[in-house]
Amino acid sequence: MSKRKATTRQVATAAATAAPAVAAAAPAGEPSASAKLALVAGALSTFADALGTLSAALAIEEGAASEAEQRLAAREQEEKLARMQRQIDELTRTVERLAKKK
Repeated sequence: MSKRKATTRQVATAAATAAPAVAAAAPAGEPSASAKLALVAGALSTFADALGTLSAALAIEEGAASEAEQRLAAREQEEKLARMQRQIDELTRTVERLAKKK
């Protein structure tokens, strides 16, 4: 992806550099084709950067959501284990009481 951005920027830079030479051949007041192309390349590069930033923000949000889900699952697991331990303790007391009655 960085290679693609570098290439786009290089094209924009090359087009902007070539613009003055071609501008002399263009009619007065009208931007040259290379200047127009440089503008389009710059806009596309900016758009690509914005998409990259958006994807990074989404990745951060997904990571935070995943972390929250893991914390919830861990808490539910702890509660389940605590319930199971209470049941084991209750069953142990019941077995002990039954053993004393014999």
